[in-house]
Amino acid sequence: MKFSVLFMPVIFSAAAQLLVKGAASYEIKTSNWLIFIGLSLVSYVVAFVLYSFTVRNFPITVASPINTIAVMIIVFLLAALLFGETISAQKVLGIVFGLTAIILLLTA
Repeated sequence: MKFSVLFMPVIFSAAAQLLVKGAASYEIKTSNWLIFIGLSLVSYVVAFVLYSFTVRNFPITVASPINTIAVMIIVFLLAALLFGETISAQKVLGIVFGLTAIILLLTA
């Protein structure tokens, strides 16, 4: 249960970023753009509220870097799958370093 509190805001924060990317494929102020932006805003608010529970249960020195890195990894992978963004060796190396950092923080 404790680790679900750590990773739930990650899901909503990553979703919000991907929704903003989805909104970018539509003209500003069209109904589709507004839907994507609205869903993104809701996702960010939910992530913010869930993150407040995270920092209650984990030190901020652990929660903040894990949250940031985990969002980066999820957005990287899903952006490649959903939007066809490129994956390079340098980006993969960055993800490996990020995963290493998460493991080190969780086992410290």
